[in-house]
Amino acid sequence: MASLIEACRRISPGTLLKGRTMATLIGLLASSGLRSGEVVRLDRSDVDLTNEVLLVRKTKFRKDRLVPVHTTAQAALRHYAAGSRLRPCAK
Repeated sequence: MASLIEACRRISPGTLLKGRTMATLIGLLASSGLRSGEVVRLDRSDVDLTNEVLLVRKTKFRKDRLVPVHTTAQAALRHYAAGSRLRPCAK
C-alpha cells in the first residue's frame, strides 16, 4: 500500500496537487472502507477531524452515515489540506 501511495505522489511532478490528491484518495479508500463514489463526493464540510469522523452522504441506500477516520488518514487529510491551501473544518 505504501508503494502505491508513493507512486501516486509522483504521478504528475509538475502538478503536485494532482499526485497529492490521488495519494490521499487511495489512502482514504484503504483505511476507511468507503466506496470510490463516496470518497469523491466528500466535501470539506464532511471532514470532522476534531471528532475523527467523515460524514458520508447519500450512500448506497440513500442514507447518511458517520465513518471513523484512522489516525494515519487524519494526518494525510491535514497534510492534503495544508498543501492545497484548504483548511480542514473543525466542527
